[in-house]
Amino acid sequence: MGGFSKSEYVIFIGLICLFLAGTLNEKYHPFKHQRAIDEVQQAKLIAFEQTLLSSRYRKPNVKPVPIDTAIKIIDINDAQLEDWEQLPKIGPVLAQRILDFRGTNGAFKSIEQLIEVNGIGQKKLDAIRPYLVIIHK
Repeated sequence: MGGFSKSEYVIFIGLICLFLAGTLNEKYHPFKHQRAIDEVQQAKLIAFEQTLLSSRYRKPNVKPVPIDTAIKIIDINDAQLEDWEQLPKIGPVLAQRILDFRGTNGAFKSIEQLIEVNGIGQKKLDAIRPYLVIIHK
Protein backbone atom coordinates (compact mmCIF):
# COMPACT_ATOMS: atom_id res chain seq x y z
CA MET A 1 0.00 0.00 0.00
CA GLY A 2 2.97 2.33 -0.42
CA GLY A 3 3.75 3.39 3.15
CA PHE A 4 0.17 4.04 4.29
CA SER A 5 -1.41 2.25 7.19
CA LYS A 6 -4.69 0.45 6.53
CA SER A 7 -6.74 3.19 8.23
CA GLU A 8 -4.92 5.94 6.27
CA TYR A 9 -5.58 4.03 3.04
CA VAL A 10 -9.30 3.72 3.87
CA ILE A 11 -9.51 7.45 4.67
CA PHE A 12 -7.64 8.31 1.46
CA ILE A 13 -9.98 6.18 -0.67
CA GLY A 14 -12.99 7.69 1.15
CA LEU A 15 -11.79 11.22 0.39
CA ILE A 16 -11.31 10.35 -3.28
CA CYS A 17 -14.84 8.92 -3.40
CA LEU A 18 -16.26 12.09 -1.80
CA PHE A 19 -14.35 14.24 -4.28
CA LEU A 20 -15.63 12.24 -7.25
CA ALA A 21 -19.20 12.26 -5.92
CA GLY A 22 -19.07 16.05 -5.50
CA THR A 23 -17.63 16.53 -8.98
CA LEU A 24 -20.27 14.30 -10.57
CA ASN A 25 -23.04 15.99 -8.61
CA GLU A 26 -21.90 19.43 -9.84
CA LYS A 27 -21.55 18.24 -13.42
CA TYR A 28 -24.82 16.35 -13.70
CA HIS A 29 -27.06 18.28 -11.33
CA PRO A 30 -30.44 18.51 -13.14
CA PHE A 31 -31.12 22.12 -12.09
CA LYS A 32 -27.69 23.53 -12.91
CA HIS A 33 -29.06 25.81 -15.62
CA GLN A 34 -32.09 26.91 -13.61
CA ARG A 35 -30.28 28.73 -10.82
CA ALA A 36 -32.32 31.50 -9.25
CA ILE A 37 -31.11 35.05 -9.81
CA ASP A 38 -30.08 36.58 -6.54
CA GLU A 39 -31.53 39.88 -5.38
CA VAL A 40 -28.58 41.98 -6.54
CA GLN A 41 -28.69 40.58 -10.06
CA GLN A 42 -32.44 41.06 -10.10
CA ALA A 43 -32.02 44.65 -8.93
CA LYS A 44 -29.50 45.30 -11.70
CA LEU A 45 -31.92 43.90 -14.25
CA ILE A 46 -34.73 46.08 -12.92
CA ALA A 47 -32.52 49.17 -13.00
CA PHE A 48 -31.42 48.34 -16.53
CA GLU A 49 -35.04 47.90 -17.62
CA GLN A 50 -35.99 51.21 -15.99
CA THR A 51 -33.11 52.90 -17.84
CA LEU A 52 -34.21 51.39 -21.14
CA LEU A 53 -37.83 52.38 -20.61
CA SER A 54 -36.96 55.89 -19.55
CA SER A 55 -34.67 56.31 -22.58
CA ARG A 56 -37.38 55.03 -24.94
CA TYR A 57 -39.84 57.68 -23.75
CA ARG A 58 -37.30 60.41 -23.05
CA LYS A 59 -37.85 63.89 -24.41
CA PRO A 60 -35.45 64.59 -27.32
CA ASN A 61 -33.70 67.53 -25.59
CA VAL A 62 -32.82 65.58 -22.41
CA LYS A 63 -29.38 63.96 -22.36
CA PRO A 64 -29.09 60.45 -20.86
CA VAL A 65 -27.35 60.14 -17.51
CA PRO A 66 -24.11 58.13 -17.84
CA ILE A 67 -23.97 55.18 -15.45
CA ASP A 68 -20.78 54.56 -13.49
CA THR A 69 -20.44 50.78 -13.24
CA ALA A 70 -18.14 51.08 -10.21
CA ILE A 71 -21.10 52.30 -8.15
CA LYS A 72 -23.25 49.52 -6.82
CA ILE A 73 -27.02 49.52 -7.12
CA ILE A 74 -28.76 49.90 -3.78
CA ASP A 75 -32.17 49.07 -2.38
CA ILE A 76 -33.32 52.40 -0.95
CA ASN A 77 -35.14 50.66 1.90
CA ASP A 78 -32.12 48.60 3.01
CA ALA A 79 -29.22 50.95 2.20
CA GLN A 80 -26.96 52.04 5.04
CA LEU A 81 -25.03 55.31 5.38
CA GLU A 82 -21.98 54.11 3.43
CA ASP A 83 -24.21 52.79 0.63
CA TRP A 84 -25.75 56.22 0.15
CA GLU A 85 -22.40 57.99 0.37
CA GLN A 86 -20.98 56.06 -2.61
CA LEU A 87 -23.64 57.57 -4.88
CA PRO A 88 -22.83 60.68 -6.93
CA LYS A 89 -23.82 63.99 -5.29
CA ILE A 90 -24.64 62.32 -1.94
CA GLY A 91 -22.42 63.25 0.99
CA PRO A 92 -22.54 62.11 4.61
CA VAL A 93 -24.99 64.84 5.71
CA LEU A 94 -27.51 64.11 2.95
CA ALA A 95 -27.08 60.36 3.44
CA GLN A 96 -27.96 60.80 7.12
CA ARG A 97 -31.01 62.92 6.18
CA ILE A 98 -32.22 60.10 3.93
CA LEU A 99 -31.82 57.56 6.74
CA ASP A 100 -33.57 59.89 9.21
CA PHE A 101 -36.45 60.39 6.75
CA ARG A 102 -36.80 56.64 6.26
CA GLY A 103 -36.65 56.08 10.03
CA THR A 104 -39.38 58.66 10.64
CA ASN A 105 -41.67 57.89 7.70
CA GLY A 106 -41.05 54.18 7.17
CA ALA A 107 -40.02 52.43 3.98
CA PHE A 108 -40.01 54.35 0.72
CA LYS A 109 -42.94 53.41 -1.49
CA SER A 110 -41.31 54.76 -4.65
CA ILE A 111 -37.99 56.17 -5.76
CA GLU A 112 -39.75 59.48 -6.50
CA GLN A 113 -40.50 59.81 -2.77
CA LEU A 114 -36.81 60.71 -2.23
CA ILE A 115 -37.68 64.23 -3.44
CA GLU A 116 -39.39 64.73 -0.07
CA VAL A 117 -35.96 64.54 1.63
CA ASN A 118 -34.53 68.00 2.26
CA GLY A 119 -31.61 68.45 -0.15
CA ILE A 120 -32.82 66.17 -2.95
CA GLY A 121 -34.32 67.85 -5.96
CA GLN A 122 -35.25 66.55 -9.37
CA LYS A 123 -31.72 66.96 -10.81
CA LYS A 124 -30.08 65.11 -7.94
CA LEU A 125 -32.71 62.38 -8.10
CA ASP A 126 -32.16 62.01 -11.85
CA ALA A 127 -28.40 61.68 -11.23
CA ILE A 128 -28.79 58.85 -8.70
CA ARG A 129 -31.89 57.11 -10.10
CA PRO A 130 -29.90 54.57 -12.21
CA TYR A 131 -28.37 53.22 -8.98
CA LEU A 132 -31.62 52.90 -7.01
CA VAL A 133 -34.15 50.09 -6.73
CA ILE A 134 -36.87 49.05 -4.29
CA ILE A 135 -36.76 45.36 -3.48
CA HIS A 136 -38.10 45.45 0.08
CA LYS A 137 -41.13 47.60 0.85
